[in-house]
Amino acid sequence: IEEVGRKIDDLKNSSEFVAYEKDKSEKEQTETLLREEEKKLLAFFSEIESALKKYCNLNQEDRLAKDYLASPINTLKKDHSLDVVLLMDKVKKSIVSDQIEMKDKKRDKTLREIEKMDKFYFESFSNNFIELNSKLNSKNSILYSSDLTRKLEQLNKRKNALESEKEQAQISKAKVERDL
Repeated sequence: IEEVGRKIDDLKNSSEFVAYEKDKSEKEQTETLLREEEKKLLAFFSEIESALKKYCNLNQEDRLAKDYLASPINTLKKDHSLDVVLLMDKVKKSIVSDQIEMKDKKRDKTLREIEKMDKFYFESFSNNFIELNSKLNSKNSILYSSDLTRKLEQLNKRKNALESEKEQAQISKAKVERDL
């Protein structure tokens, strides 16, 4: 048991394990950053959702608008030419020309949000999203190909089995001593 425990400690103190833990931590940080980026995008689309719905009702043939309404993140991932910028211009024009009716406060807030989300914003978001996904895929690949977790699991299983055997032996010994 002590020998297996030493092997576990040696493995956990190895430079390979330290690098593995660092990659694991970076993967978790990247996942957190991706979720934060997704939340920002969803927050934007939730702010303009009513205007986008009304735009979709007025322009039922506009597939892109419907896609952004249904799934902004997935649609932006596929929107390599950033047609979302043109869509935002169309929605804005529809609001300004009163084709889309909204109360003044909501109208002003929606227009302010649309103004913030220009081509630079969407390009930046897209590039950042691609970069983070690439980093995440890289870390997943590194972590998946590592056999450290398998080795550690095997050693822990072996240690637990030995401890269980020791415990059983002690119970058997106690029974034999009691019977004598």
